[in-house]
This record gives sequence, structure tokens and C-alpha cells, in this order.
Amino acid sequence: MPNKPEFISKKLYYAAFAFIVVFAGFMRLTNIGYHLPLDPHMDEMTVLGATVSIARTGLPNFYNYPSLLMYLAVAVTTPIWLFGKVFLDFPSWADFWNSFIVHPTMLIVVMRVISALFGTALVGIIMLCTEKVHGRVSALFSGAICSYIFLLVYNARAARTDTPMAALACLSVYFALLILENGEKRNYILTGIFAGLTASMKYNGGIVLLAGVLAHILRFRGEGASWKDIWKHSHARWMVRLSIITFIVTTPGMIFDTVKFLKGFGIEVMHMRAGHFGYETVGNGFIYNLTTNWPISVSFPVMIAAVAGLIFLLAKKDKRRESMVFLLFPAIFFLLMGGGSVLFMRYLVPLAPFAGALAGIGVASVYKPFRKWRILNVALALLLAVIIWPTAQASLRYLQLSKQLPTSELVREYIIENLPKGAGIGSYSRIEGIYGTREHFAEKSDYSYRGKFKDVILQYSPQSRFEYDYRQFGRYDAFPPPAMRAMGIEYYIWSRGHYGRYKLAEDVYPTQTAAIEAVMDEGEVIFEISGIGMDMEWDLNLPNLRKAKRLGPDMKIIRIPQSPHESEVAEG
Repeated sequence: MPNKPEFISKKLYYAAFAFIVVFAGFMRLTNIGYHLPLDPHMDEMTVLGATVSIARTGLPNFYNYPSLLMYLAVAVTTPIWLFGKVFLDFPSWADFWNSFIVHPTMLIVVMRVISALFGTALVGIIMLCTEKVHGRVSALFSGAICSYIFLLVYNARAARTDTPMAALACLSVYFALLILENGEKRNYILTGIFAGLTASMKYNGGIVLLAGVLAHILRFRGEGASWKDIWKHSHARWMVRLSIITFIVTTPGMIFDTVKFLKGFGIEVMHMRAGHFGYETVGNGFIYNLTTNWPISVSFPVMIAAVAGLIFLLAKKDKRRESMVFLLFPAIFFLLMGGGSVLFMRYLVPLAPFAGALAGIGVASVYKPFRKWRILNVALALLLAVIIWPTAQASLRYLQLSKQLPTSELVREYIIENLPKGAGIGSYSRIEGIYGTREHFAEKSDYSYRGKFKDVILQYSPQSRFEYDYRQFGRYDAFPPPAMRAMGIEYYIWSRGHYGRYKLAEDVYPTQTAAIEAVMDEGEVIFEISGIGMDMEWDLNLPNLRKAKRLGPDMKIIRIPQSPHESEVAEG
């Protein structure tokens, strides 16, 4: 059935389209160097380590994450080194890359910019998809909502794989919609290639290929073809082949480092099934996502508008096939994420653009019948503002907070200015710039997220970074005062995120909870601070966030009594 003529001109549509994409880019690229050099996100340092490994060896040596983003970072950074080598005084290739382990700013900014550009493109791509299923007005409303959605703004500004994967998945869906429209071979090819690239960003993104398969089936079943002819069609076969070939080419470790690849892939699969520290008591994943993750990351108004848009879309009979192809990937991904045991908010990033698209469709469906009534147009503009405002407010507040010094850096400054050199310090939270004694650093085989680069850190770190007897605890490490005294720890850096994960799952972690509370009871708080952590998601993803907020400030420094009777004497 031919499309009805649009009541918005192409010229106006493309102008508004361009404005929305540019605005989305501004939201994602502004202040992109936040919290550097001392407080990058832990996942960013994991990606950075794999990127440096690629530059040094050709392989990431880490396969819990796919490696496409890391290879892109090497490709973008290499011309910078070449320019610096020719015109400036840049070091050798090996020294250039090794230096990022200790001084990560430039490489992390490069990777953040890559992610932000993918996030900007994502807004444009989801508008193209929405236009195919519900017209130009819906596309513009969808883009306006997606440009502001907190989950999309926040994650696009981090050097992680979630946002690029979402953009590539939406691009694969777009070409799948074009398969329905014209069935050209190039659309099959591009659907397959982008499905393979999606899997190379995040393994579970490969399911987007099913959208192309469904588009192929719906197109040829609509023409009366038999199932046998459908499966024998060469275009469809090339789509599947190219998705596999693309994944292998962009994940070379699958061939050249097979054992490590299978191990890393298996760890990621088991991690999704087994769960993550602190999520042992949250219950059903679907309920938790709907009642906690979605309201915080997308907002209730967008959720309600998305449900309305879904109803309107399914009721549109002349676009039934397009709707099925458009919704297949988010529907399957929603089931995967709700059925898993790891419930990080960022795992919902690939779903957020579709939520924004459906919300835009919901608003447009109400708008179109009354577009000639100017008074109602004003009311509908206000409705759009009401839908966008809560998530826009969260995004704007985050951008403002990201300009502040993070709490961990303020703690670091306090330590350097007030604690004596050589003091014993224990912490679960990373305090960058304080690595501890060389002896403790060298003997620890997996020191935080950069353990495999110990030799590089020892070579490139200035001596001043080793002025404290600093020990970073593992995820499940919690010691009472006697154990800390035995280790020579005089000061404990307490964080609400770490303690909260124990306290809010006390039945699972009674020993750790009791140990930290003993430190809180016996020790003396000499410094405390609240503000913005190195990673807002640490708090955003803390189960039962509202309860956690009542547990205390972001971070404290607690002085540990150095004898069993010291605290009693102090109290007396």
C-alpha cells in the first residue's frame, strides 16, 4: 500500500533532522575529557589495556569484550603518532603506546570521541528507522527524545562498547527495513555486514541479524514464494555469510588466539548467567529493569509514551510488516537482558533508542489528527516537553556534575596533603596516582585492572607515586580492625558503593558487612566527602539506590586504631 503524503516538506524535515543530530552531538561531545587524567572509569581502563595490547602485539589478549572498538582506537590514534613522529618529538611506537597505561588521557579521549560520534549517529539512524515505519513527524519527535535520553547521553560519553553496538544494530535494522521496501542485493549485504559489526562490538548484538532474516521472509512470503525458495535465495545466503565473515575479520583473535578467545567469551556468558557482585537479592530481572533501571535511565514519561506508541504502531495495519522487523531486535534483546542475572543499566543502551522511537510515535499519533488546530498544537508541544523534561533534566545535571572534581580525586588530594608518607592505606575504591610501595605492587599478580602491565607501570611511573604503603582490596575483601592492623593498614578508605553492596545483601555477605561495620565502630572518621564519583553508574546501578543513599556520604577516610585499646582510650 503506498505511503500517504507527508504534511511536512522534505526541506523542513531535513533541516530539522540536521539540527537534532547536531544538538545530539553537542550533548555527547561537550566536556568529553571529564575526570581525566586521574579518574577514568574502570571499564575504560580495561578497554585501554586491550587497545595498548593490540598496538603492541596485534591482538587484545582480552576477549570478555569484542575487540572492534579497540581496533578502531588504534586506527584513529596511529595517524596522530605518525604526525608527531615526523613533525614533533614523539617517542618510539612501543613507548608511545606504553605511556598510555600510566598517562591515559589522550587515548581515552580518542575512544570517548569515537563512542560519542557513534552516539550522535545513533540519533540520526533511529530517526531514519522511525521514518520508515511511521513517517517524518514521528521521526523528528523520536530524534528529539533520543537526543536527551539520559542513558544515551551518559553512555555515549564513555569509552565503552555499548553505544557503538547500539548504533550499528540500528543501522542493520534500517537496511533490513529497506529489504522489505525494495529487496535490492546491496541492502541484504549491508544488513549482514552491520550485523557482523554489531556482534564485533558486543557479542549478543549479533541477534540483530534476525531482523534481516525476518524482512527476507516477510517480503517473499508476501509474494507467494514457497519456504524452499525463500531459503535458497542467494541474497539471503550472502547476508548470513557476510555477517559471519565480518565478525571474524573484525575479531581476529577468534582465529589467531582461539583458546583465549573461547575462554573470554565463556567468561562473559557465565557472567551474564551467574550475576554480578551486589545483585544477589534484586529478584526478577524483568521487574527490576522495569521498576528501577528504566525509570532512572529513561524516565517514566518516556516509558508511558513508548507504550502508547507501541499500541499505535501495532494498530497501523498498512505498516504491519515494517513494525515486525523494527521491533524484533529490541523484543529479543529485552528478553535476554531481563532473563540474565547482570542488570547493569548500560546493558539497556541498545533498547533506549527504540523506546525513544516508540515515544515519538506515540506523540506523533496524537498530534497528526489535530495538526490544523493551533490551540491543540500548543498543548501537544507542552506534552512533548513534559515527556522529555525529566530525562533531559537528568542529562543536563549529569553534564554539569561532570565538570566537578570527582570524590576519589578529592580523597587523593586529602591523602597527599594530610597523611604522612609511608602511611598504610587500604581501599577497595581506586585512588589513582597512589600505587603503593613498589614491593607490594610487584608482588601482586593482578593489581587492579592493569595487572598485566606491571612492568610498564614500574617503568613509566614517577617515584612519587609509590610514597604510600597502599593496598587495593579485591571485590570480596573486607577486614576487621585486627586484620587491618596485622597488615599494617592505618587508614581505610570507605565508600558507600562498596559497603552498600554488602549491606543491602547482608544475608549473602554477613562476614564482610560485619567487618566493615567493626571498622566504622572502632575507627575515627577524619575526612568525608559527597559529590560525583568516578562513575555515576556505580551509584546508579547500586541495587535499592534510595536505601543506599541513606548509608552515608560517598567516601570517608577512617583512621584504624593501632592497638585494641586505643579506641577505648579515645572514647574515655
